[in-house]
Amino acid sequence: MHVSSRTTSLGTENAFEVLAEVGKLTREGKKIISFCIGQPDFDTPNYIKQAAIRAIGEGKTNYTESAGVYSVRESVAKYLSRSRHIDVKPEHVVIANGAKSFIAYSVLCTTDYGAGDEVIYPNPGYPIYRSQITANGAVPVPLPLVEKKGFGFEIEELEKRITPKTRMLVINTPHNPTGGILEESDLQEVARLAKKHDFWVYADEIYCQLAYDKEFMSIASLPGMYERTIISDGASKAYAMTGWRMGFIANPILAPHIARWITNIEACGNHISQYALKEALDGPQDDTHKMVASFRERRDMIVSLLNNIEA
Repeated sequence: MHVSSRTTSLGTENAFEVLAEVGKLTREGKKIISFCIGQPDFDTPNYIKQAAIRAIGEGKTNYTESAGVYSVRESVAKYLSRSRHIDVKPEHVVIANGAKSFIAYSVLCTTDYGAGDEVIYPNPGYPIYRSQITANGAVPVPLPLVEKKGFGFEIEELEKRITPKTRMLVINTPHNPTGGILEESDLQEVARLAKKHDFWVYADEIYCQLAYDKEFMSIASLPGMYERTIISDGASKAYAMTGWRMGFIANPILAPHIARWITNIEACGNHISQYALKEALDGPQDDTHKMVASFRERRDMIVSLLNNIEA
């Protein structure tokens, strides 16, 4: 039977390929220490679990609006407003089953299939960027990251890649996999170019609460940028909720369009998990702060040990 070339050429994420192998070996009785997947080794805080249990007990197990439960979107909007220093309305927010799907939805909303529309993305970077750009019929344009820029990119290199077909630029700060954080001066230059050439910015900010040596700053906080920035964040990293699959975006123009894609593909985000997300954002942040502090200690120890190795 025929399998489409779009399917056979679809990229993957090696971490999940290895995770599947880990699962297979574990089922065979082998003891495996897994380093394959990017998730906290902490348990989800209890106050978040209890919110989900209450939601089940209260019968919150049916469909929701495709954009998400309105009260949960209110909590997301408040979180984004205070953390990005902008005014986010609940109507600007969409919740989905994880933040990953928003990469595809954003490509779908900003490019036309097979029209030669281009999306610039960081390289090295999260492999799903390129995979979803290609699968959804746009042209992937890699933007190299360089060590001398703290694993950011040269603005001149970005300018060289902008064409009349550029529809979106993906930025990821703090960055996966390098940990680099874009400087405010670089964000200002990106904002200048986005307004000059009229393209969208997909701001993958899932690691925003795990910034150590520099303060996180969202490009959406710059004048005139919230309207053209798709802010993408979620609960997976900062709240140890990878399996709960709770991601969200905010954009005042694209939110209803992305919600319509969710209607077509997912219907809505997990109802129970949405109340867990609300509690994560509204509740005490002590567990998150402890987790981030532990990650910092581990990072510092590993860096010190590596630097002490004789060349």
